[in-house]
Amino acid sequence: FVSSYAYARFEARLILNPNSRLFLFYDQGFTNNVVTNITDQPRGFGVGMMLDTGKGDLQLVYALGVSGQQSLSLIQSKIHIGYVARF
Repeated sequence: FVSSYAYARFEARLILNPNSRLFLFYDQGFTNNVVTNITDQPRGFGVGMMLDTGKGDLQLVYALGVSGQQSLSLIQSKIHIGYVARF
């Protein structure tokens, strides 16, 4: 829990067609908890792609992050797979 926060995201996209793209992203946050007097600046970055499959959109994303409680580690990376069907 935090008392205040700020968040920004930067994303570069390579548009392949109207529903397909490759992208790189960087997230930066700032948190402040006035009760515990702890501030943190979590960051995340990664790569991804969204592909038009004809029946929907398939999204694959690989991301890494670092914060005051978590060091940068490939073991703690995340893979997200999503699918949005069109019918």
